[in-house]
Amino acid sequence: MRKLLPNHILACLLTLCGFFAAGPVLAQFENHIWYFGNSKAGLSFNTVTKVPTALNNKYTPFGAEGCFVATNPNTGELLFYTSGNTIINKNHVPMQNGNLVFPAPAPIVQPNDGPFNTSVNGAQSVAVIEKPNAVANGECGTYFYFINDANEFGSSGKPGSIYVGQIDMNANGGLGAVTQQPVRVFSNRFTESMYVVARPDNQGAWMILNSVISNSIEVYSISAAGAISPTPVSVYAIPGENWAATWGTQNAAKYRQLIGSMAYHPKTGKFAMAQSYGDYYQLYVADFNASTGILSNVSLKENFGAPNIYTAYGLEFSPSGKWLYNSIASNTVGAGAIRAFNMLTNTDLGNINTAGGYSGLLYNGLKAGPDGRLWVNVNNYGTDNANRVLRSNFNIENPVLGNNFNSFPLPVNSFSYRFPDFLSLPQSPDAIDDVASSMINCQQQTTSTQVLSNDISNGAGNLYVERLVRTPEHGTAQVVGGAIEYTLTDLNFAGTDTITYLVRSDASCLAAGSIGTLVIPVTQCPRDYGDAPDSYQTSISANGASHNVVPDLNLGTNAPDIDADGVPDTNANGDNNSGSDDEDGVPLFPEILGGNTAEITNYTVEVSVNNTLAATANLCGWIDWNSNGTFDSGEGSCSTAGPGAKTITLTWPSATLSGGVGTQGVFARFRITTDALTSSNASGVASNGEVEDYFIRFRTPLPVKLIGFDAARHENTALLRWKTTEELASDRFEIERSANGNKWTKIGTVASHGTTTETQQYSFTDMAPLEGQNLYRLKMLDLDRTFAFSKIVYVQFDHNQFAYPNPATEKLEISGSAKVQSIKITDVNGRVVLVKLSEPDTPIDISKLQAGIYIVQIHYTTGSVRSQKIVKK
Repeated sequence: MRKLLPNHILACLLTLCGFFAAGPVLAQFENHIWYFGNSKAGLSFNTVTKVPTALNNKYTPFGAEGCFVATNPNTGELLFYTSGNTIINKNHVPMQNGNLVFPAPAPIVQPNDGPFNTSVNGAQSVAVIEKPNAVANGECGTYFYFINDANEFGSSGKPGSIYVGQIDMNANGGLGAVTQQPVRVFSNRFTESMYVVARPDNQGAWMILNSVISNSIEVYSISAAGAISPTPVSVYAIPGENWAATWGTQNAAKYRQLIGSMAYHPKTGKFAMAQSYGDYYQLYVADFNASTGILSNVSLKENFGAPNIYTAYGLEFSPSGKWLYNSIASNTVGAGAIRAFNMLTNTDLGNINTAGGYSGLLYNGLKAGPDGRLWVNVNNYGTDNANRVLRSNFNIENPVLGNNFNSFPLPVNSFSYRFPDFLSLPQSPDAIDDVASSMINCQQQTTSTQVLSNDISNGAGNLYVERLVRTPEHGTAQVVGGAIEYTLTDLNFAGTDTITYLVRSDASCLAAGSIGTLVIPVTQCPRDYGDAPDSYQTSISANGASHNVVPDLNLGTNAPDIDADGVPDTNANGDNNSGSDDEDGVPLFPEILGGNTAEITNYTVEVSVNNTLAATANLCGWIDWNSNGTFDSGEGSCSTAGPGAKTITLTWPSATLSGGVGTQGVFARFRITTDALTSSNASGVASNGEVEDYFIRFRTPLPVKLIGFDAARHENTALLRWKTTEELASDRFEIERSANGNKWTKIGTVASHGTTTETQQYSFTDMAPLEGQNLYRLKMLDLDRTFAFSKIVYVQFDHNQFAYPNPATEKLEISGSAKVQSIKITDVNGRVVLVKLSEPDTPIDISKLQAGIYIVQIHYTTGSVRSQKIVKK
């Protein structure tokens, strides 16, 4: 509609679609391209940074008032734009059948010679919606467009009419075509205010109009086929002029000054309408139910009167719905205002731009930009025709008073009174974040989570997961119906893995979806680690050998203890005392005589295993023969342990000790698991089984010549005596005691004689011996801190005999053999003459032993050790 106010004051309605929408909504791009005004001027906002850039490529002639831009809200692709007269495709030429779909009257020359003949000339002259129910009907890409011909009244002063047409963007390779020319559905009854709201279920829409006939706000139903019901579903009568009585009369000029604009916020359901005529201005706010079309709780928020003449063009809700902005242009210099109304507190903040070079102008269009700023169009057919628009210094959610706007230059004068409107789409669903069932990283496993059950559809049809936006870092994921299946693949990971996904509705082809987040808690599986030095890859950071602790598969009889990490130790004893002493897979190692060139032949280790699974396990052992600090694949020996296996023999056919001078032993590692395991796998994660590390100490020459070492019970004490014939730089003797031969405790120290060739005698009394077996050894230390151990002697402090007959000749029986793990027999010099894993109810063959006195040492499955002296005949 052409306005005849002194300063030709015009404006346009603003509709922001979702930039600050509540909840985790996918970034929407339907408002990133702005074409407006009767020149090539426009704006483009970067879809990532939101930084604006001025455009100069729009089709002209266009229109100075009502305008519309359609873009794909999910990709930002330009589809088409129009001012209601010609529909223009993304190549900036008229769409097929879209040129002059609504011819305007003859050209009208404005004071600055700007052509004004190509617009329908209503402040809200064009609205476009996606065709309702397009998904179900296979009609994605089709649109209804509505034209409000506010220019139709001409000199008669009659109000405008409403037209509807259709566009198919599938035609012409995506350039689109007008498939239905505009058809009149209402005649001569409305002002230039028009707003179309898509129904939440996308089965239709609502058209909100300001009727001149009844001076009321009216809501009409639009069917899925585009038919508009002739009877309004909701009406609110506006107090004021009887406009119908002014047609063709002197007051028709006053009607021609009737200007208005509307806005709607889909999240809050608030509707606003501003209207002005001559020296009156009114702002109404109401509740609008987008499901029923009912307008309710209408209230008047602002009401201005003479002497100024006002125009009501700009209305804009902030994205959150907290603020409602309205622009006012006035025929009084400096009386223009940009006002803010707090919808939460029902408080009018008043004019927020009260200072600076851009205060008091003829403010027209308002729009919330993707950059979070409020944009203002002041570029009109008056004295203020600079090549610019204004934008706020503040975020639109936090208005402040004062000098709050800066100029943003355009390449040319836009000849415009408003910014474009955008697609009216069903409200996107709200994706509610989900938490999957907790997982344990013992083994690869999959969990399925229904992620749609808690989501809010907002009435928009059936929800579905369109795709994963962010894939998990520690597993794989796929969409299966309304569920997300997650498979944990990183068995070293414990924490929370995250997936984000896009939820959309099948009610709309274009409505942007909502981003949901699925959190998968992953807890640490109970795990067993080794305790050799970290050069052998022991700790987590070194990709240390580790096994998930599961029942029914381990080394020895004791279940593995649970470790938070590997415990590197110089003697491989780091976790022996953590929880239980679980390193019992190798009760005894054959002695190794030290030496950096010693040759080892057929070194055999018997490994005790517990495999009650139905699967065959793999068993590997490594001995660092070359003492290079790593378990090389050539130092490994492997075998298998079938279900029910108890003892497995590993053999190293040949090896050469090549450690440096002073090397006192070698490290060993043993692993069992049903996973693939070879001699190349001394480190890394296994899904079950156990790892045990050992230090095998060499048998080395004694630092002193020890010609006797014995122990005897003396009442309730144990008396230890020993004798040397030669000492060289000897420092001391440390007396160590053990109950089982594995854990040794220092219980005393006796000083030596340094260097001497004379016979020396020593003694030590253990004042508090252990109940049962007491094993003793001497740790003989030199002044340079090198040391060696003596043979082991023992004293028994109970009277229970377990080996019989005694004396024995060929066979030796062991009482309670079902609880015995291993048996060791030594001669009186401490030399091991027999090592055997227990076989219940099977006598021990000692026929090959020479006649004499021997010590029988029994290792029980409980961890205790007992010794008994026997005589072999």
